[in-house]
Amino acid sequence: MPKSYSKEFRESIVELVKQGHTVKSLTEEYNVSANTINRWIKQNKVINVDGKNISYEKYVQMEKS
Repeated sequence: MPKSYSKEFRESIVELVKQGHTVKSLTEEYNVSANTINRWIKQNKVINVDGKNISYEKYVQMEKS
């Protein structure tokens, strides 16, 4: 079963990447796969839809409904 991470943990990892930490260093320090971190980065991206900035994750949820 996949390991579950809190929203706060995921956000802190994404913030560390924004601050210049490499994905590789974070995978080693926090024992999280690079694929997982890259997915969190993608989900955290902000995109513009009809003049509104929303997260990619929220956009995907909107598309499903």
